[in-house]
Amino acid sequence: MIAVLLHQTIAEHDAVGNDILHMCKILGRKYEVYVYANFLLNRGLRPIGRDVLLDVIQDEHNLLIYHHSNYWEEGEEILNTARARVMIKYHNITPASYFEPYFEPYFIQSKNGREQTRLIIEGHPEFFWLGASCYNLAEAGIYGYPNTAVAPPFSNIEHWRRVVPNEAVLKYLLETTTLHMLFVGRVAPNKGHKMLVDIMRAYTVRYGYDIALHIVGKRDEALHLYHQEVDDAIAGYALNPHIKWVSEVDDATLLAYYLGSNLYITCSDHEGFCIPIVEAQSLRLPVVAKGAGAVPETIGGKQILLGDDVDQYVDEIRKIWENQTYTDQLIAQGLDNYQSRFAHEIIEQKFVKAVKAHTGTVL
Repeated sequence: MIAVLLHQTIAEHDAVGNDILHMCKILGRKYEVYVYANFLLNRGLRPIGRDVLLDVIQDEHNLLIYHHSNYWEEGEEILNTARARVMIKYHNITPASYFEPYFEPYFIQSKNGREQTRLIIEGHPEFFWLGASCYNLAEAGIYGYPNTAVAPPFSNIEHWRRVVPNEAVLKYLLETTTLHMLFVGRVAPNKGHKMLVDIMRAYTVRYGYDIALHIVGKRDEALHLYHQEVDDAIAGYALNPHIKWVSEVDDATLLAYYLGSNLYITCSDHEGFCIPIVEAQSLRLPVVAKGAGAVPETIGGKQILLGDDVDQYVDEIRKIWENQTYTDQLIAQGLDNYQSRFAHEIIEQKFVKAVKAHTGTVL
């Protein structure tokens, strides 16, 4: 069997790229494995040319795994010609409404991507859908259907065991008396940055300015109108010294932020999984999260899930800061959630089981 994994862009250090990388490693123990992308930014993967790909997917014994997270016209064309066995790994697509006020091309792309999801489901009932979460399959309208399963995305958490954290960053975070909060994710309208700013404002009004929010994520110039709204809110509250923007970082620096911060916070309105929550839990960092999208499913039980009341976030942040027993309980429960549901070997078992269910192949 030859396996080919597809996505429009395959990069290092992002959710889809990590998922593809680990799938390739597992499949590669027994079979030939290739990737196809318009933009391949991970040199550790074996690319396949389009002409060869089109030939490979005519063999019904081969396997094509299509990672679906955006609109990709060529990808749909490839799927429509495939006679090989096809699995769709559905990472979800951000609803178009989030982009409508900020950048029309992203609005159109998201709208088309969600329509493409429907067309693939209706046009190819023989395809096997592998959701990153139950939420994703439910949102697509196929949760519990035949030829579906859930397998969380692979991460680089196990790899971090061999990474030395950035010493300077870790020292700064650990040796100051400031309460350090962390958020990791792209700077996009669904990620809840403006609510994070409101929480920072409410906290400083009640407890003073000995607090910092570190936002690790890449800005996209196409979304400059959204960035300006967030920046204006920060400036309006005079919070610039307390909200730290950190662009793309390497593993050592990101690991230092996780290890040195006091809590992880997210107010995202739409997530198909939310890997940073699992990363934080695995590294014994308590999490305060908005209960939207797939977040309640990912974060697990006995964790902090809130709504739109900013004051509730402030209360929880302060409780974590002042009550070590409470914090230790959150950490222990979060770590158990990671170890029992999202450790690498558990995700691998789910992936292998899904491949076997669809192809009969034992990995």
